[in-house]
Amino acid sequence: MPTIEISPLRVLTPLMLLVMCHCGPQRPALPESFTVDPTPAWGDSKGNAALGKSLAMKYCTPCHQVEGQGKFLKGAPPFVQTANRADIDAAWLRRWITSPQREKPGTLMPDLGLSESEVEHCIAFLYQLRN
Repeated sequence: MPTIEISPLRVLTPLMLLVMCHCGPQRPALPESFTVDPTPAWGDSKGNAALGKSLAMKYCTPCHQVEGQGKFLKGAPPFVQTANRADIDAAWLRRWITSPQREKPGTLMPDLGLSESEVEHCIAFLYQLRN
């Protein structure tokens, strides 16, 4: 029986196209159970915005635009857009950054394994980007 060799690129390319087509240009829907605190505590982060920017440049620019740098993949909004959304606050960002699959099952956003302090730095950076 002949041996068939399939290169990983031949398998991964259609798979990546399929995944990219399913993320769509729309903003991710929030779960029905999600409610926004009427007094968002954006400024309650004890993080350092400069460290947050450094982390964002390292971990987030493969998918997101951060201050004009990085990629702009479908479903991965620029940070300034995320920072200015009216329907999120620091508490939601903490949940999203630490466990994106729990907040939106099937999202392409990976769990980056950031520590609590690193998450706070990222939130402080996003807060700084708000208009």
